Amino acid sequence: MQLDVDPQSESNIEPRVASVAAPRRKPPALVPVALLVVLGLGGLLTAGILPRLGRAKDLESIREAVLREIPEVRVQKAKYGSSDEDLILPANIEPVQDIPVYARTSGYLKSRLVDIGDRVKAGQALAVIEAPEVVQELDAARADLRQARSALRSAQADLSQGKSNLKTAEANVKKMRASLTYSRAQVSRYTELAQEGAISYESRDSKVRDVDTDVASLSASDYAVEAAKQQVLAYSEKVGVAQAQVESQMANQRKLEAQAGFQNVLSPCDGVITSRNVDPGALVTSGSQTSNSELLRIARTDVLRVFIFVPQAFFESIHPGLDAEITVAEKPGQTFIGKVARVAGGLDGLSRTLRVEVRIPNPKNLLLPGMYARVRFVCHRAHPPLIVPSNCVVVKPEGQFICVVGKGNAVHFNAVDLFRDHGPEVEIVQGLSAGDLVVLDPPDNIADGSVVKPVAVKEAKPSR
Repeated sequence: MQLDVDPQSESNIEPRVASVAAPRRKPPALVPVALLVVLGLGGLLTAGILPRLGRAKDLESIREAVLREIPEVRVQKAKYGSSDEDLILPANIEPVQDIPVYARTSGYLKSRLVDIGDRVKAGQALAVIEAPEVVQELDAARADLRQARSALRSAQADLSQGKSNLKTAEANVKKMRASLTYSRAQVSRYTELAQEGAISYESRDSKVRDVDTDVASLSASDYAVEAAKQQVLAYSEKVGVAQAQVESQMANQRKLEAQAGFQNVLSPCDGVITSRNVDPGALVTSGSQTSNSELLRIARTDVLRVFIFVPQAFFESIHPGLDAEITVAEKPGQTFIGKVARVAGGLDGLSRTLRVEVRIPNPKNLLLPGMYARVRFVCHRAHPPLIVPSNCVVVKPEGQFICVVGKGNAVHFNAVDLFRDHGPEVEIVQGLSAGDLVVLDPPDNIADGSVVKPVAVKEAKPSR
């Protein structure tokens, strides 16, 4: 079937089609406007964002430069030391007794019975001294003692006689008092008889005369008693003098007997002869003055001792009974155990140390006097100090300082008081707290308040 279309009608259709399709297209005038808007927005974005991005990049560059300029420092934490610490000190071994032997009597050395290195027992004869003058003086002293005792016996006999005379005089006084009493009674009776005319008055007068005679005799007896008492006192003093003389002579005899006994020089203790200074035939003088030479020297070595000077920091840890380990280079691998025997009551004012005596049993004589030794104590410290590496300490004219990293990684120089230097480590007693970050080997150009970059390092094992 064919559709016939009018040419005129076709011409009428095209405009309608055109009119219908026209609203779907953008007008040509809006394109430039959109381009202008886009370009404007791009310009705004370029003007606002790009400078900011540039500034941020500059800030990041500055930040990186600043970070590159902050120095890195190695740090460690300050820590407390151990409460139990080894204290090792040098010492010289000494015998518990070192006795010089001097002559106690003057004379010639007859014989020497021991020599250097000999071991002796207490009471053993060491030497014999010949002293004839002492023997003669002893004989004279014995004679003087006999004479003094004879004088004492004579004085005692005189005292006995004086006491006897005193008793006789006192008896005479009693007798004369009784006679006087009787005579007075007779006078009374004869007076009554004479008044009665039984006897004459001459008889009465005779009795009166007897009374006067008895009174005079009684007075004489009293004087005799006083004289006898004085004589007894004199004899008593004489006996006292004689007794003192006897005691003096006895003391002199004992002294000379002791000197005579000192002709045999005896050992005062068990020990070993460490020196001898005289030979037989030498003249020796009694005494221990510096001008007199010692005969021998004995060292008691079954027990030895060492004197140690303990620093002030450890004086509270040392007490009698504390164990001490002693080592000597000549006995490698061997440790000798001693104990603290004495502790001085105060510290030495110059060295600030405490003198301590340690005694060491030495039954087998493995140690010898005069050896150099090392003494080790295990000391418990109630207040252990802070320990830091020694390369933290900065010495300035104002004192000693330690560089500490604080808040914000800023460094500060703390003034500190050092106590003991252990070489790689030092003890701090003031100016630092546990846990503080201390700078190791602080640079010379670092200043107080500077910001640093701390780098923690591994703590080295303590050398002590």
